[in-house]
Amino acid sequence: MVTPKRRNISQRSEMIYDTHEFGLLLDTREIFLNSDMGYTYDEAMIDHRSANTFARNIQILNNISNEPILVHMLTNGGDWDYGMAIYDTIKASPSDITILAYAHARSMSSIMPQAAKWRVIMPHADFLIHYGYLGVEGNYTSVVEEVDWSKKSTEVMIDIYAERCQHGEFFQEKSMTYEQVRKWLRDKMSYKQEVYFTAREAVHYGFMDAVLGDTEFENISCLKE
Repeated sequence: MVTPKRRNISQRSEMIYDTHEFGLLLDTREIFLNSDMGYTYDEAMIDHRSANTFARNIQILNNISNEPILVHMLTNGGDWDYGMAIYDTIKASPSDITILAYAHARSMSSIMPQAAKWRVIMPHADFLIHYGYLGVEGNYTSVVEEVDWSKKSTEVMIDIYAERCQHGEFFQEKSMTYEQVRKWLRDKMSYKQEVYFTAREAVHYGFMDAVLGDTEFENISCLKE
């Protein structure tokens, strides 16, 4: 467990400023993943600024050591490309990463945690999967190409979910294969479009590993170990 350094008043003020301004607690290796509310038009959405900040913060901590990193995630989803940049950054990190989801893990913010070693969700947070929204314009050929690309992205999304979900209690009880899990996910999203789960259900289906408060995940301090 990382022990915070003792600081004088000036140092504490600087630490608080860095946390709010850059989303980074250097001493305890914690990152706050959310939107840059000063620049984005969509409330609590991931965009290129939040992805860029996150990549820098991960690199800073990895340059210091390969000790575990805790990511506090509070976002309602966001752009596919920049969300996948965050996903790839987590996957490539030599440090073990735990993501703690606050309020909700929806859309892109339900995909990003799948890259982490440990996925933990707050007790009253919800979890949502769905097919992403697509808006295109242009001539016939460019629209067709955009739709084809969206189909490929959808398959990537289903693969990401299925890779982790196949180990979930629900799918294990039913002895479902990887391809059966993929079909289940596709059918659910095709039928309902917006598929919601409670925090406990998200764990049961294998989207998350634990609800904060579960054994070995009793509190935030445990997540830093």
